[in-house]
Amino acid sequence: MEAELLTTLQEVAIVDEVTVIKDKRPLLAWIRTPRFGFVTSRLLRCLVLCLILRRETLSLHLALTELVRPALAKKATEEDITEFHRINAAFCSSWVEMGEEIKHGEEGPDMAAPEEEEQGRKGIPSLLSSSEENIASNITQLIGWTPLVEMKNIAKNEGVQARLVGKMEAYQPLCSVKDRSALRMIEDAEEKGLIIPGVTTLIEPTSGNLGIGLVLVAVQKGYRFIAVMPAKYSLDKQMLLRFLGAELILTDPAIGFNGPEIWKDTAGKVDVFVASVGSGGTLTGVGRYLKMKNPSINIVCVEPSESPVISGGSPGPHKIQGTGAGFIPEILDKSVIDEVVTVSTEESMAMARRLAKEEGLLVGISSGANVAACIKIAAREENKGKMIVTMFPSGGERYMNSDLFAPVREECDNMTF
Repeated sequence: MEAELLTTLQEVAIVDEVTVIKDKRPLLAWIRTPRFGFVTSRLLRCLVLCLILRRETLSLHLALTELVRPALAKKATEEDITEFHRINAAFCSSWVEMGEEIKHGEEGPDMAAPEEEEQGRKGIPSLLSSSEENIASNITQLIGWTPLVEMKNIAKNEGVQARLVGKMEAYQPLCSVKDRSALRMIEDAEEKGLIIPGVTTLIEPTSGNLGIGLVLVAVQKGYRFIAVMPAKYSLDKQMLLRFLGAELILTDPAIGFNGPEIWKDTAGKVDVFVASVGSGGTLTGVGRYLKMKNPSINIVCVEPSESPVISGGSPGPHKIQGTGAGFIPEILDKSVIDEVVTVSTEESMAMARRLAKEEGLLVGISSGANVAACIKIAAREENKGKMIVTMFPSGGERYMNSDLFAPVREECDNMTF
């Protein structure tokens, strides 16, 4: 089969680089089987991907890491990259939709056998019989596809009959939802020729997590990176930024991409999406995508009750780090928001502590705010049996010097032996 495909694809590429393959099912079935992971022909791998994906400007990162990771990524060489660029004209269509097709396939007689199909879902090169290495060549290849976890205990203890589901962004390389945003921002700027490694200096105003994600990618690519953040934010984040190689500028304390994964991992069953607003990027991006897939999905914005500016109130001090900056971010698309729910700092920290004790989820303060808002929404009669998905933007270990850990910190300080 490989020899036949190679001959056919070579002929197609030579005759017409933008020829449309009408029946993609045999290729989709084959790319999902273990055999694809063992293919040694660089040209064959490139042609299969290029002719299936059909996108004019598809970044190499998406091709290598989002669609067939790590089957192809682990074999990518400079020659592979050159080959991708050479037949880049054959790329078109949507990488998201095609990624779902490659993952799940289509019904039909040409599909792979069930056993091969199940093995493919687990990761093409992950079979124990394989002697090949499965090693990421760069930390950025590990960004993305974080797992969803259901909070059954919280739902049970609260007496709500909706399904509460959180996406574990703490499983990113640097434990934050901002890792994926950082990677895409830098890659997009590179593709547009706006920045050059070793020449351009990157500067980012940040509450911590986006800056941490950006310095991760920037250092790997050879950029000088400067983070600007309010001095009121935790010392842990400041130290981590410096430790990773960022130059740090502190300001006066008074100055004050997930949608496709959620849709796929919930099999399109998500009814409500809840997220707090920092830069507004997560709520805007996820909200737009989910609304595109299903306009009836409710998008709920969470903001501190002490600083309810999106609700029309006045800015004020609070301790829910990473959200409620005291102004409405320019990037926030308010048209996707169906409702705004306010949560206090006290509610947010209390819920973050409960998530640790009752669910074993070590998450940050804004995660607590998100779940507290979810509980309020889930308690409504009209949401009975619905799936409510929220974000856990970061891990709780980032906040050990904050008030989140104050009770146990005081307790441990007073311990004697």
